[in-house]
Amino acid sequence: MKSLISNVLAALSLVSFSTIADVNLAEGYQTPEEVVEYGSKYEKIIKTLSTNSYELNNCQITAINYFRQPEETVYRSHIAQCTYVVPKQGIHFINDYADVSIDIYYNQTHLLHHEGDVTVRYFTVY
Repeated sequence: MKSLISNVLAALSLVSFSTIADVNLAEGYQTPEEVVEYGSKYEKIIKTLSTNSYELNNCQITAINYFRQPEETVYRSHIAQCTYVVPKQGIHFINDYADVSIDIYYNQTHLLHHEGDVTVRYFTVY
């Protein structure tokens, strides 16, 4: 009995909890599209962009294809790229853009997608 308990404790000590520490399991979504639609970090970015007159130009979700199934419980499965633009007022040759990148993670244990890092890159085209 004592050796069984020590074996179980040894096995538990090998499990890495750092990979799921950043993921809130209560905020899981069935599809990557739901992450983009309802993600809390991305929603804050959208509000900031809309207050600065940016409008959505296009949004694309790309699956990350692995050679074989990742062994980690939580791994990055998709990346969403959304481009926002400030509409032109009259004839202008200057355009302001914002590229938003959303990392989407998949939890194999809970079979749910989660929002990861959301980054914004602003640039102006002359």
